[in-house]
Order: sequence, then structure tokens, then C-alpha cells
Amino acid sequence: MNIPWAPVLPQHWGKTRAKNLFVKQNRAVRDQDDVVTCFRDGVVTLRKNRRITGFTESTQWSGYQGIRFGDLVIHIMDAFAGAIGVSDSDGKSTPVYNVCTAKSGDVNNYYYAYLLREMARAGYIQALYRGIRERSSDFRFEVFGDLLLPIPPREEQDQIVRYLDWKVSQINKLIHAKRCQIALLQDQRRNHIDTTMQNIYGETSRFRYLFSLQKGLSITKADLKDEGVPCVSYGEVHSKYGFEVNPEMHKLKFVDKDYLTSSPKALLEYGNFIFADTSEDIAGSGNFTYLNSHASVFAGYHTIIARSRKSLNYRYIAYYFDSSLFRSQIQREVNGVKVYSITRSILNRTTIKLSNDVEQANIVQQLDKQCSTVDRLISLTNNEINYFSEYRTRLISAAVTGHFDARSIMVPKCGMVYDAMCENTMLYDEDAESNFEEI
Repeated sequence: MNIPWAPVLPQHWGKTRAKNLFVKQNRAVRDQDDVVTCFRDGVVTLRKNRRITGFTESTQWSGYQGIRFGDLVIHIMDAFAGAIGVSDSDGKSTPVYNVCTAKSGDVNNYYYAYLLREMARAGYIQALYRGIRERSSDFRFEVFGDLLLPIPPREEQDQIVRYLDWKVSQINKLIHAKRCQIALLQDQRRNHIDTTMQNIYGETSRFRYLFSLQKGLSITKADLKDEGVPCVSYGEVHSKYGFEVNPEMHKLKFVDKDYLTSSPKALLEYGNFIFADTSEDIAGSGNFTYLNSHASVFAGYHTIIARSRKSLNYRYIAYYFDSSLFRSQIQREVNGVKVYSITRSILNRTTIKLSNDVEQANIVQQLDKQCSTVDRLISLTNNEINYFSEYRTRLISAAVTGHFDARSIMVPKCGMVYDAMCENTMLYDEDAESNFEEI
């Protein structure tokens, strides 16, 4: 069932089908053209400009199509996630893209890129087609062409684009600065942990002698609900609840209670550790959380559960897992190009240094005191990022639908470019998976 997307528009705006505004191109490929990629943050650029690794370059260009600077580009299967933008380069791409040009000079492609990305954010594009794989759409030109789109006067389209490029660029700079602050705070936290752990004395034990390993639930995001039994997945380990998770404090999704009977081995107990089994970079290899609660919680998809074989100070172990002493062991062994896999065998080959019980308790007390201040600052900064992100979303939505009149606003002439539509998505945001270009 389609989700209606019918905002009230200004009276002087018209409406028409997208096929009356755009024509789909199918240009021949030129030998000198490099590959263009449309990313989920709305940037359409040469793949080499993003320094993306993990793609195997084809030597056969059969089926590829030409792209020109200024084309409106729509990723057929990732449009629902915002992979819609205007190309900043000439190049070539796979047929997985709709490459569109305006039928007349009354159309500003950049305005419609903003508009379509807002429709994607609102869930409208995903509702049109459930697609052939989870969380994808099949947004072919025939579907796009039937969309009823607003038509502001051309000069108003131009002004909306100028205004949004200006304001969104300012917001993105603020978000980038806040993320840099968080990176510095995370480095400070890691330094506290490393300095402490490097000075401990004790016996070294193999991971496999201390923990047994199991898999989390074999589910997908579609299995997550708004009620039931809490569940923590790999994306939340990477981006939200690293180090520790507590369903009484943290907002988790749920799975059906039926899993209590069908998959009891994936149910966590207090002190169990959950490792993400994949990472998109070396730095994220070894990311984990531990259940700091006696509540019932499931480990979700793409996770490895580590259960202790004997009594341990779980918080001490968590700090050790968060240290470079432990992480470097994993990062030396992981393999991958675009995705790095953290296997059970890699975990089992790692070692852990255990000091005596009194020293472990003292270390936990010391690190809790040092890290709590840093964690509080990180939380406050993340709240600021969320505020700026929500403001950016509301601003774009209001401007492209005419709820905010940008016509009379003076936009500084500061050399804005039309690639400022959205700040890069955070690495492990589960609604920002990597692009896929298989045909």
C-alpha cells in the first residue's frame, strides 16, 4: 500500500508527472570516461574521487551508459535510501541508474534532486516498490515517470537551490566540526584506557579458554518490531551502543517472543559480550558491546556472542577489549577489502591479560571515573548533531514543498556548489548501507 505524499503546495506552483519533465538517457560509453557512482548522501561523482575500495573494475563496458555533468541520476535500487543526485562529472555507469535530463529550460535538476531525496526520506519511494531484496526499491524510470511532482517557477527553483546549498552547507560544517570533536574525545577515552592497560601486570590467557562463542539471531531488519524482546544488532554495536548496552537505558528494537522458544541460544545473559562480525573499515574491527543488565535481550544479526566460561570482572574485560592491546590483535588478522570479517577463529586466537581481582576492581574504578566525563561530553555532542540534522531535514522539506518562501532571502555569493545536499552518513547507520551496483 502506497504512503501518500501530497503536501499542500503554494497556489502559484503547478503539478505534472515526472515523465513530462524528464527524459531517460541511454548514451553510448566513451573510452575516456571513468566510472561515476551515485552515493546515498546524494553525491554523484567519479568513483575515484571518493577513494572507494572494494569494487572490481570491469574491463567490459557492455550495458554501461554515458553520464554527463548536470544529469539527474537515480539509483534504481537505492533510491529509497537517498541515492539521488546531480552528476558533477562526465563519466559512465551501469544500467542500475536512471540517467535523466530535463525536457525544457523550466526545470532545475538540482531542485528535483532535493525534492526526490525528501520524498525518499519520507518513505514514499520505498512504499512504491518493495523490490527484489530487503530494504531496496525497484525505482525504474517507468515508476519515476508516473510520480506527480510540483513545478515551481524556474526562478523560484533556482532560488530554493541557492538557499539550500547555502544553509545546508553551513549546517554540514557544524556537523562536521561536532564529529571532529567526538573523534578527539574518543581518542582521549582510548588513551585513558591504553595508558592504564599497558601498565598492568598479570597472567595472559587465551580468549578461547575464557569464552565460548555463538551466533546471534539469523534475522533481518524486517524482523524487528516495536514490542517484544529487546534485540541488539551489529549496526547498534558500531554506531550507538558500543562498550555496553542496557535496555533499561538504551532504546532498542524488539523481536517476537517466539524466539525465546525457537532460538534460546541467542538470548543474552548479564555480562555476555556481543561482537559485530563485519566492519567496513579496519578501525571498526573488534567493535563490541556487553550486556550490563539482567534483562532479557537477544543478540541480533551479524553478531558473535561471547559467553564467559568462568567468573570474570566483565567491566574490566570490556575495558580490555576496548584497548589497543586487544583491538590490534584483531585488526592484524581481519581480511577484506570493502567489508572486513571478524571470525570466531580470529577472536579465539587473541589473548587477554588478567591482573588480580583487587587490581581489576581498582582499574575499573579509575577508568569509570576518567571515561564517564568523556562519555558525557560525547553524548552531549551527539545530541547537538541530532539537533542540527533534524533542523537540516525540516529546512529542506519546508523549502522544496514551498512551506518556506525563500524568494526574498538574499543568498551570499560565496561560490556554492551543488553537492552540499547532505552530510555524509555515519558509517554504521543502519539506514545508510553501502551502495550496491549489481545488475
